[in-house]
Amino acid sequence: MVRSIAFQYVLKPNTKSQFQSILREAINDQNSYRDFLLRYDIYSSKVWLTIINQRDYVFFYHDIGPSFEEKSRHFPTSEHAFDAWLRQSLESVYDAEGISVDGYTCPVFSFNAIEPTLHRKDQP
Repeated sequence: MVRSIAFQYVLKPNTKSQFQSILREAINDQNSYRDFLLRYDIYSSKVWLTIINQRDYVFFYHDIGPSFEEKSRHFPTSEHAFDAWLRQSLESVYDAEGISVDGYTCPVFSFNAIEPTLHRKDQP
C-alpha cells in the first residue's frame, strides 16, 4: 500500500509567479531535486495551484516511504544547500496562516492511497 501525504499553503498576495519560478528552478536542477526526494523518502510529488476565496493556495501531494516522517523533521533546520535554498524561497511566498506541525505552518493531511487494479481493454 502506498502512503501519501498532502500539505496546503496560502500564498502571500501577488506571489503566484514567484512561487512558480521557485518550483521551475528546483525541478530544473534535476540532480539536486532527485537527491532531495531521495533524502526525504519521497517517491513522487505533485503540486496544484488554485484560488479559494480570492486567495492563491498551493497543494503538495507526496507518495512517501516509511521513513518520510523521521527524515522530514530535519527539513526545517537542514543546512544542505538545496534544502536551505528551497525552504527560504518557499517561506518567502507562504502566508503565515495555518497550523504549525513539525516546524511547518500549514494544515497537513496524511492518508493511505488506494492502489487500483487497472486492466487494459485488450487484456483480461
